[in-house]
Amino acid sequence: MAEYRLRPFAFLAHIAQSIGPFLARVVLCIMFVPIGWNALAGARTFTFDECCVLQQDLDLKLDLSEDGTGQAHSYYSIALILHSRGVPQAVPVARVIAATEFIGGALIFFGFLSRVTAFAFLIVLGMLYLPTDVSPEALRILSEATAPERLLALVHLSGAVLSLGILARGPGLISADAIVFGVGEDEGPD
Repeated sequence: MAEYRLRPFAFLAHIAQSIGPFLARVVLCIMFVPIGWNALAGARTFTFDECCVLQQDLDLKLDLSEDGTGQAHSYYSIALILHSRGVPQAVPVARVIAATEFIGGALIFFGFLSRVTAFAFLIVLGMLYLPTDVSPEALRILSEATAPERLLALVHLSGAVLSLGILARGPGLISADAIVFGVGEDEGPD
């Protein structure tokens, strides 16, 4: 009798195990592809202070307007974050990160090289978006942040959790990895 009661849940669990990784990959694609594309192909206006850092510390040449602001590649925003965190060669690393977000987002959608891509996403999220300071003071400041800032932090944390899930459990049966590498339910290509 107990087996009969558990059978519907076993069926639902099997469906969730098949569809869950696919949905996680879709969410990661939606999260990373637009960010990467904008960073690679877009431009934005940088403030006077940002332009000073870009020109003086990162040795970039910018065309500045009369008020000291300037238009430049969007991935320079990533370079500014990296520079503030002490990462050497911030501009080339920013290009690699932007390409990883865009190309990795496409790869993760199709489920090809999913674990490698998920690991790359964890590195990107750790370098750029997740808080590096988890002291009580930093957490207090985060708790006082505006709703959009808290929501953005939650989105980044969710992306890290989804990436960790793909890294740990694999891309699922609905993936190019399953076709190319013959991945079963409990095994991965790596």
